[in-house]
Amino acid sequence: MRTSSRGQRGSLGAFFHQGQICLTGGRHLVHERVVGAYVKDLVRRAEALVVGNPFDEKVQVGPIVNERQAANVQRIVAETLAKGARLLTGGSRNGLFFEPTVITGVTPGMAAFDEERFGPVAAITAFRNDEEAIALANATDYGLVAAVVSANLARAQRIADGLHAGAVHINDQTVVHGVYARLAALAAPEMASVTAP
Repeated sequence: MRTSSRGQRGSLGAFFHQGQICLTGGRHLVHERVVGAYVKDLVRRAEALVVGNPFDEKVQVGPIVNERQAANVQRIVAETLAKGARLLTGGSRNGLFFEPTVITGVTPGMAAFDEERFGPVAAITAFRNDEEAIALANATDYGLVAAVVSANLARAQRIADGLHAGAVHINDQTVVHGVYARLAALAAPEMASVTAP
């Protein structure tokens, strides 16, 4: 599977509706072998998004719902960076308009890993093996939806089977939900996207 298609899924999952829906894939867990290419593609896609008035047809990212939420997203980004994560793009706002943001080096204990953002922020965490990916994905109080992306479908299914989430998508992003049944969170909304080679 091409890394660019993974980046496309990650971009849609993180930035669709300004990241303000419960199916947002805000935590991106990416295998260390592909994290560089994935992040490069995700940054390129984030920087191409136009932020502004949603009534302008050129705009893809509109405003955060209110000042309190925009300030909360800004706080989460600032606290995460203060603990050692690295900002690759975005990270600032103009009023309610928050730039699509990509942060790498995010680990448990950082706000962008531990908290729901409800803003256009992709927090990237690299993992070494499938067991670590599963543990990282499950290290949350949130569990509505998750996604696993891999060229190896058997591997993706093994990872998906280990995730504690209401729904797990394989080789897609988290924002789609085509299951016509009750979608129950095992904890609270938002989860993670796992990208493996």
